[in-house]
Amino acid sequence: MWLEHICTLMKETNMNHLNCDLPMAKFMIKLLFTRIKFDNFANLQTYLDYIESCQSIELKYFIQSTIKEEINLECVLKEKEIDAEIEKIDEMFHTVSVEERRKSFNSIRQSSSTHPPLPVGPTVQAPTYEDRMILYKNYMIGKDIEDKIVDFWIQKSSMQFDNPTRVQTASSPWMLVSYYRYFNTEIDKKYYIHKRQGNNMRKINIYRQLEKDILNILNEFNTDKSFLKLLKSIRDVKLMKNYTPISP
Repeated sequence: MWLEHICTLMKETNMNHLNCDLPMAKFMIKLLFTRIKFDNFANLQTYLDYIESCQSIELKYFIQSTIKEEINLECVLKEKEIDAEIEKIDEMFHTVSVEERRKSFNSIRQSSSTHPPLPVGPTVQAPTYEDRMILYKNYMIGKDIEDKIVDFWIQKSSMQFDNPTRVQTASSPWMLVSYYRYFNTEIDKKYYIHKRQGNNMRKINIYRQLEKDILNILNEFNTDKSFLKLLKSIRDVKLMKNYTPISP
């Protein structure tokens, strides 16, 4: 999978060095090692033959187009996985969204002379013990959260509620909706970053940010001249006595 590979590669790379040709060449060797090894580039004739071959054209197209499309498809799949994870929490809590509540509110208002208060949040119901344990394992273990909040959540006894938002038991440390919001916040922290854009905060998922970062690098090779320069730098890396090839 490209996204995992790119993430690992970027973590182990000093990205500030990529404005120089040899560090960039080493980065691209590691990025593309499943596609091509460049093992024979130290041999001048092999290198020249490669440049004149259709293989170099195919690699150029791969860098300029194919890999970008593959990364985008992976991002789409990740976005679907995130949506499914959020939907699973909604399913566990039997959530009725504020949008759905307001639709019902508008229907009631049109058919009644009374004016009930406008809904301001979702309604939720207590998940089963089995679902609570799944949520505990996925989002509570190892987190900076008070023991009493966790202990109440994982108790085996049935959790009774006198309305959609408040736990009936007086010893409950949180309202039920607070647990619901906590789990959604954990998903937000897991998959999204927030960047300031002017006076506003922009939210982007970590996979699209990773895509953006790698596209900034790949777009350095959008011309024949820049691509050939990359191949020359890769050969220089292969000629370095202290260069250690990456293992597949």
